[in-house]
Amino acid sequence: VKMSPGLTQPLPIMVGGYAPAAMRRAARMDGWMATSHTEAEIYPLLETLRAVREEQGTAHKPFDVWTGVKEPGDGTHERLAEAGVTMVNGCNFLDERQQTTLSSIDDKKRKLEAFAKRFLAA
Repeated sequence: VKMSPGLTQPLPIMVGGYAPAAMRRAARMDGWMATSHTEAEIYPLLETLRAVREEQGTAHKPFDVWTGVKEPGDGTHERLAEAGVTMVNGCNFLDERQQTTLSSIDDKKRKLEAFAKRFLAA
């Protein structure tokens, strides 16, 4: 297989999973991906990653952490960034149980407008 134009830099390799082997694998690569958690649940996972990266001798290397956040509040994203989270993913159309629900286009627009007002700079 040949690709043109070629890459100018290597693609990052992100690893997901919570088992010790998955955490070790992530520590050796470019980052770790998590599913959605509450803010309080994320901090112990970050501590585990830090410890594993120290053990693996990779704590000095750049490392990304991607996660979803259930019920983010004021300052959640800022606190997580300070703790080492580099990207928060999510779906603005999940209900309080983190399930997709059928909703109208107007409802989706309202949710997007509320998200933009809260998280995007004017």
